[in-house]
Amino acid sequence: NKNGKKYYGSKEAEEKRRTKRQSKAFLANLHEISAAREKISKIHNRYLAAGANHIVGLKADGTVEALGSNFNGQCDVGDWTDIVAVAAGSEHTVGLKKDGTVVATKYYGKYYNGQCDVSSWKDIVAIAAGSLRTFGLKSDGTIVTTGNNKDFQLLKLSALFSRFP
Repeated sequence: NKNGKKYYGSKEAEEKRRTKRQSKAFLANLHEISAAREKISKIHNRYLAAGANHIVGLKADGTVEALGSNFNGQCDVGDWTDIVAVAAGSEHTVGLKKDGTVVATKYYGKYYNGQCDVSSWKDIVAIAAGSLRTFGLKSDGTIVTTGNNKDFQLLKLSALFSRFP
């Protein structure tokens, strides 16, 4: 205007512009959510597991798909095949292969405690993953573990299962 001040219009016009911006942001977010749902639905979730910031889906064909944060490599499962079960720790992913071996994502974070050191595991029939640890149940009923044992949970788990036939 003549006084050198910028003219933005009436309060009603500004409110309409703000509402329009919010609507566009909402629709963009809705589109992202819809795209993620569509991607997850294509997994034909035979099995799902959730980590702190990622979700892992086992497809019927034995391949795996992961969505979400990949800061530490927890979603790097694209080349996995012949998987029959998956487990997700906070920031790592583990897969049980048809032949009883186990695969895990590489871990790039600063809190690596060996939770992905499963390459030597054999005769595994079930897997589980915790925050910084991984567990495997062998066909003979024994348990293998790797990762953080700060609170002696790995030792306590072995003792617990040794009491059951």
